[in-house]
Amino acid sequence: MTKGKQLARRSGLLVSGLCVSWVALACGASAAAQTQASAVATTGQADGEDPSAIVVTATRQSVRLDKVPLSVAALSTERMDQQGVRQIDDIARLVPGVSFARSTYGNGSGSSIAIRGISSSVGAATTGIYINDTPIQVRTLGFTATNTYPRVFDLARVEVVRGPQGTLFGAGAEGGAVRFITPSPNLDRYEGYARSELATTQGGAASYEGGVAIGGPIIDGRLGFRASGWYRRDGGYVDRVDYLTGATQERNANSQDSYVGRIALTWKPADNLEITPSLYYQNVKTADSSVYWEAYSPRKKDYNNASVVAQPSQDRFWLPALNIQYDAPTFSVISATSYFNRRSQAVFDYTGFTNATFGGSALPLFEGYVATSQMNNAQKNWNQELRVQSSDTGSSLKWVVGAFYSDSRQKGYQSTVDPYLGTLFETLYGITIEQATGTSALAGDVVYLNVNTGSDRQIAGFGQFDLTLAQGLTATAGVRVADTRFSFHTNQQGPGAGGTIIESGKQSETPVTPKFGLSYETPGGTLLYTSAAKGYRIGGVNSSVNPVQCAASLGALGLSEAPSSYNSDSLWSYEGGVKGRTARGVLGFEVSAFYIDWSNLQQSIYLSGCGLGFVANAGKASSRGFDMAVQVHPNASFTFSATLGYVDARYDESVYAGSDTVLIVGKGDKIAGSPWSLNLSVNNTFALAGRPFYARLDYDYRSRASSLAPRYNPANFSYDPSETPADEQNNLSVRVGVRLGGADLSVFANNLLDQKPSLARSHYSISDPYFTNITVRPRTFGLTGTYRY
Repeated sequence: MTKGKQLARRSGLLVSGLCVSWVALACGASAAAQTQASAVATTGQADGEDPSAIVVTATRQSVRLDKVPLSVAALSTERMDQQGVRQIDDIARLVPGVSFARSTYGNGSGSSIAIRGISSSVGAATTGIYINDTPIQVRTLGFTATNTYPRVFDLARVEVVRGPQGTLFGAGAEGGAVRFITPSPNLDRYEGYARSELATTQGGAASYEGGVAIGGPIIDGRLGFRASGWYRRDGGYVDRVDYLTGATQERNANSQDSYVGRIALTWKPADNLEITPSLYYQNVKTADSSVYWEAYSPRKKDYNNASVVAQPSQDRFWLPALNIQYDAPTFSVISATSYFNRRSQAVFDYTGFTNATFGGSALPLFEGYVATSQMNNAQKNWNQELRVQSSDTGSSLKWVVGAFYSDSRQKGYQSTVDPYLGTLFETLYGITIEQATGTSALAGDVVYLNVNTGSDRQIAGFGQFDLTLAQGLTATAGVRVADTRFSFHTNQQGPGAGGTIIESGKQSETPVTPKFGLSYETPGGTLLYTSAAKGYRIGGVNSSVNPVQCAASLGALGLSEAPSSYNSDSLWSYEGGVKGRTARGVLGFEVSAFYIDWSNLQQSIYLSGCGLGFVANAGKASSRGFDMAVQVHPNASFTFSATLGYVDARYDESVYAGSDTVLIVGKGDKIAGSPWSLNLSVNNTFALAGRPFYARLDYDYRSRASSLAPRYNPANFSYDPSETPADEQNNLSVRVGVRLGGADLSVFANNLLDQKPSLARSHYSISDPYFTNITVRPRTFGLTGTYRY
């Protein structure tokens, strides 16, 4: 068919010696701390991220950032402290080519992350999220699964690897990977890090935090530890109001508490053997949603939520891990074992969803109407990787080979309680709920019960080889072969399901993801590279949608029910880049351009008539663009940094359903996201009253999201004339501080222009006049103290 594809066919540190935060300026810094602080100020590592001083492990081996033939962004702890980075939202705004968005669905705990336009909110992940060597990304399972992300405290660095990493990291990194790297225990000297902060948000509550990390040798050269603990309260700024009167019910309701702890031991029984067990813990509690209702927030400074009930959530995980490394004269053997245990719980206010779906408006049809949904999701992931890699730096052949096994299990549970649904049906349609849906509510007024379980098992072998062909010229070849198996079981009951639905399904595939590359380092140290790599994401199984409630929407697609499964999708990425630095280090630069050919991509098909949907393979797409970073460091006191990214991701063919009469995706439609991203940073150090002060300014820009996405195309089935793309974002932040030895005390202002961009405007149904939205935190002033030695 020339018109497109048929959708139906594809279905020991002394406490007295630790000067913490607020009192750090009054504490005497050690000579080592003073030397370290001086080196940071001189080299610009903290202010400008000198790539010749940063070592990354994106290739599974330790390589200087400016010598890695990949598009990699690395953020050190010092830089993240200077720019106020506390969570994934902040990381995304600093890295070109990365798009991150929060959801307005339910309590707003959902999110999506994309690298270079490879984005999807359904099925398996397109972006790998790693803590060291452990993947923690989630598969979208029912309506309960959302990603979790580590909070930013006591990290060695964060690495963002752009482009598919299927050879070394597997199927979860189809578009790229974000890696949170923790510091290892030091066996030779003691070290410490502390950070605290106090801030106030305009129109909101106070925020504050405190954390300490300490470590060092227990037995010199043989046994060491590192331990850290951190707590942060993000004060709320969204008020929950009464939907009838607009009166405030709870001020600053959307506060959030984060708890993070980690402990690691390194035992070195022999000079060539290290054994490192560790335990990472995180618990994030959110009191209510950060979503605001536009109709109840008419002024710029209004952030009001008219949900009938509060929507709290809790997301906690444990991550025990064991790393063993044996170093032979010419190679190393590395074993990484981990167990990721996560449980999230959330309460969604389903009052608006139910009333909008059946009555056309999110406001309750009659006073006293309350419907809530309990959403639970659990992840239990076992991971084992064994690598053998070369360590002879003088050899012309460098290599890494390995095997990987994972057993990832998820369980999603949703229980919707609605004592008033029967009355709603009788009021609107003059019939009982039993007559409308063929079944009655379950015990306890449960109108929808959904239990989904999924199991992803994978075993893979991989290898990558770098061969020096001539002076400065290196060829790279690698491949990963995996056996993947996914099984799924769902049990749906109640009127919301149209009765009892029990289904199971399986998917198994054998993906092969090769990579090829060529790089050349000039005599002056400039690196030029090109590569071609394949990315892959396995398929899955759909849950059934209510055949009664969704009959009209399915019928419009020429379907009587949702497809039972969907296939894998894959892509080829072609990249070329150059990175280098002038002789004196005054100018550093990195530029890469890419083209991605994405086939059979998995996308959500939203059924607006019933508020549900399913996953299908919706044709082909491509993404093209570039990212670049420039750093100017003319002297020891001044640094200017800039990053710029452009992504143009679009569908390359039309996809039809209903005997080629219903357009799902039009050729040329854009994949959601902001095409342009820009970050500018200026940092200057100066002496004042004999003290070393600094001042920095950071400006972040994201262009308006494309208005050509499928949801905004009038010809498409999912078109909604009332929804609009995300606004452009202009975020200006300033920070002024003083450094004394290892201590740093600064004042800052975030969102100085007090911008309120519309980032995720949506409503429950196409006829619902009440829109919800999400924006950035309002203007915030604060004081931060850090101490390192």
